[in-house]
Amino acid sequence: MSEQITKLGPTSNWPMLAKGQSPQSGSPGHRWSWLAMLAGFPWIGLMIFGLLVFAVIDGSTRRVGGRGYFSPDTLQSRFQVEFPLVWGDFAYYRSELVEYLIEKGHWSPQQVAKPRWIWMFHWNYRWHGGYSRLDKELHWKRGWIEWSEANPALAKVVWPSVLSLLREEGDDGSSRAVVMLDVARSAKDVAEFERKLAAEGLRR
Repeated sequence: MSEQITKLGPTSNWPMLAKGQSPQSGSPGHRWSWLAMLAGFPWIGLMIFGLLVFAVIDGSTRRVGGRGYFSPDTLQSRFQVEFPLVWGDFAYYRSELVEYLIEKGHWSPQQVAKPRWIWMFHWNYRWHGGYSRLDKELHWKRGWIEWSEANPALAKVVWPSVLSLLREEGDDGSSRAVVMLDVARSAKDVAEFERKLAAEGLRR
């Protein structure tokens, strides 16, 4: 007696199962599969795809962020955009202040085999802050250009000293460079600047 075959579902794309046979049993060709389901009901695939697209877009707008670094060797800054699933390429640039310092001869890039990169910031919509004091000094405070123009003798001493500290290994140089800028901001002339540096232990 021949075995009866029963069709499942409204279309011929569904697997054919022997009567009384469970979808999990039998040969691989007789098992249920997601591809067969999507072929029988294409709207399911469209719905799943739409949910995935919405999740990625929603996550990207809520969780987008970025990291920034500064090289005291090349005097370039670099920025990388961060998304939940992907990371962008680094974009390289120089801030207005750094361009000014190079133009005035206070700073100059140096050629090294492996440039050093100092962490500057890591921001994201999920938190507040994430910016270093050095980043705020070099990129946020536009008054340094005006200060340098108003104090050319001080600027000629301060900025090379700051760069020298930034080129030291370790994070200590960055911290001391920020202190040096605080001292420079309150000094009236080079002599006062040097006295205050000695009091802070920044002159060896």
